[in-house]
Amino acid sequence: MKRTTEIAIVLVIIAIAGFFRLYRLADIPTAIAPDEALNGNLASQVFAGGILNFLHSGRSITEGTMIFKQAAAEKIFGTSVWALRLPAVLAGLLTVLGSYLLVRSLFNSWEIAALSAFFLSVSSWHIIYSRLGISAVFAPLLLTWGAFFFWHALSRGQTITFVLGGISVGLGMYSSSALALTPLLFLVTALVYRQAIKKDFTHTRYLTSRIQMLKGLGWFFFALFAVASPLVAQLAQSSADAAWWFSD
Repeated sequence: MKRTTEIAIVLVIIAIAGFFRLYRLADIPTAIAPDEALNGNLASQVFAGGILNFLHSGRSITEGTMIFKQAAAEKIFGTSVWALRLPAVLAGLLTVLGSYLLVRSLFNSWEIAALSAFFLSVSSWHIIYSRLGISAVFAPLLLTWGAFFFWHALSRGQTITFVLGGISVGLGMYSSSALALTPLLFLVTALVYRQAIKKDFTHTRYLTSRIQMLKGLGWFFFALFAVASPLVAQLAQSSADAAWWFSD
C-alpha cells in the first residue's frame, strides 16, 4: 500500500475520533461534573496568581496538572465549558494516534494498527473521558506514547527515544497514581526482549544489542525518575497530597 493511502486512512480515523469527541462538546454531558466545576474554578485563578504550584493546587495532584492545561485553554478561548473540556479532547485524539503508531511498531502491520486505532476512536469509555474536564484520559495518553517510544528504542537502539519514553511515563504519574507501577512493566518487557534476542541473534550481535539495551534502560529510568522526582518530593512533604494521590 502506498504511504499516502495509509496516511489518508489514519486521518480519517482521527477525524472520526474528533467527531465523537467534539460534537456538541459544551452540551453533552449536559451537567458539569463536580470535579469539572472545581477544576474550572481553580483554572480561572491560575493567571490571576491564585495558584502558583500545580503540585499543590487545592485539588489532588492528578487534577492539578489538568487545571493548568485548562487555564491555558481558557486563556486562549475564554472561560467556557468548551474550553474546560478541550484539553481532554486533545489528549483523546493524541491517544488514538499513539495507539496506531504503537501497534504498527509492534506488529509491523498498518491494517492491525488501523483497526486498533479505529476501535479506540469509537470506544465508549474513551469517548466519555475525552469529553470530561478531568485528568483521567491523560493516563492512557502518556502510557501509550511511553510504550511507543520504549518499544521503538528497544528495536532500534536509539537513546533519545528511551529518554522520550521515560519522560512520557514520568509525566503520566502526575495524571494517575496507577502509572507508578508501570516501570515494572517496562522492566519485564526489556527482560523478555533480552531473552528473545539471545535466542534469535548471533552471539556477537546479542552482546552488542544487550549493551545498547542496558544503556538505553539506564537513560529511560533516569529520565523517568528525573521527571517524577518533584512529585515524589511533594508526596513526602504533604500527607494530604499523598492521600489524594494514593486514593486515585
